[in-house]
Amino acid sequence: MKNILLILTDQQRKDALGCYNPNIDFTPNIDSLAENGVCFTNNFVANPVCTPNRISIFTGRYVKNHGVHSNGLITRKASPNIVEYLKGKGYQTASFGKIHFEPYTCDFIEDSRESFKYWNNKEAKLELPYYGFEIVELTVRHTAPVAHYGKWFYENGGTDEMLEFDEFKKPYRNMPANLHDSTFVAEKTVDFLKNRRIPGKPFLAVASFPDPHFPFNPPKEYYDKFKDMEIEIPKGKEEDLIGRPPRYMEHYRREYYPKGTYGPAYEIDDEITRKRIISTHAMNNLIDDCVGKIMKALKDENLVDDTLVIYTSDHGELLGDFGLWYKGEFFFDCSINVPLIMSNPSLKGGGAITDMVSSIDIIPTALGFAGIDLPAFSDGLSHFERIIHGGKWQRDYTLTEYRGKEEVNCICYTDKEYKFVYYENGNRELTDRINDPDELRNIYHEEPDTIVRYEKKLLQALVETKSDYPEYTGRA
Repeated sequence: MKNILLILTDQQRKDALGCYNPNIDFTPNIDSLAENGVCFTNNFVANPVCTPNRISIFTGRYVKNHGVHSNGLITRKASPNIVEYLKGKGYQTASFGKIHFEPYTCDFIEDSRESFKYWNNKEAKLELPYYGFEIVELTVRHTAPVAHYGKWFYENGGTDEMLEFDEFKKPYRNMPANLHDSTFVAEKTVDFLKNRRIPGKPFLAVASFPDPHFPFNPPKEYYDKFKDMEIEIPKGKEEDLIGRPPRYMEHYRREYYPKGTYGPAYEIDDEITRKRIISTHAMNNLIDDCVGKIMKALKDENLVDDTLVIYTSDHGELLGDFGLWYKGEFFFDCSINVPLIMSNPSLKGGGAITDMVSSIDIIPTALGFAGIDLPAFSDGLSHFERIIHGGKWQRDYTLTEYRGKEEVNCICYTDKEYKFVYYENGNRELTDRINDPDELRNIYHEEPDTIVRYEKKLLQALVETKSDYPEYTGRA
């Protein structure tokens, strides 16, 4: 059986990496993964925020089938999952960094084992296995001195002063990079590969970086590398949002999220935009250095040939496009079309794959590499045989679902031609992916025949993707 190493980032855009963007030259280690594997250009998330899509990745299930439709839910619906399934197949399982199957903020300690309140108890421990992970070194939120990372941070000389930053005056932290949570994730993953791995036993290891998620505050030494850089101006303008549902313009005016939920509700001028983009480049560069350390350890331990390395993100970031920031049910590609690289010597030179892929397919495809059958609970497809031997691709569309606390249900159907978003309150979006790749126009009112066609496509997709789990054991 083969090993699986999943490198997962948080809120990373596809165009943040050199293998997707020729203007980026500071992610050489990640780009090397693409050179030694395959790089997917149409990988779409099952949900545009953290917890639901992470659960979709690890269960291989659509959001409508596992039921975790947004962040902040108290649930145990991340089980059954593929981590538990592989553990039952004899795999050693380990996670380093962010998991976020449970909420960060919670009124009841016993209800979320990833909450600040839970870890405020100095005696708090994580009972293992945790959703199938036998080894866990946890981070909570983003460069927050909590849980296992918090203990490591202070034991290695970290101070509260290192955590301070000011987006206007000091958009970085006076924290040495060796104390950053990205470094923590890399160090713990390397330690696993070198010291904690059971020789001869296959493993599923997850290195999950909390960056480049906001707040936009890398270590100063990395910020300084980019502070004089000329940036690419975000695409789209305010007028491009006029034809979209009202919440787009509400978010542009900083009215969509409750005040303080996702950063300050102030006007973000050109200088703040520039600093945020520079900070994001710096965070991505630090992640790339950390990926280099992990890959060196994999090579040092002679594990490269027998390990499929997967690189992806849980969702994207608006990052100033159309004057919008952060995440949510804003279905532009920058938010829902994220990087996906699969790397192994057997895949070297595989190049770019333009076929449609969903987050729910990622680990099922890895199981194909490992020679393991898909579990009954998985909705995802394994594309491994198609990658190796060619032939007709199995997927021609993806579904991205969302529901928040106060928002309406909505679902996005994407294929190579169009992106169609259907809302329960009657709103619609239609984008021509071929003729309008920058997604500047919602042409819902201009193409009624296309709308009818895609409503039928969506209905068919909803019916055919209804879960068949649990399996039938009899007829009565």
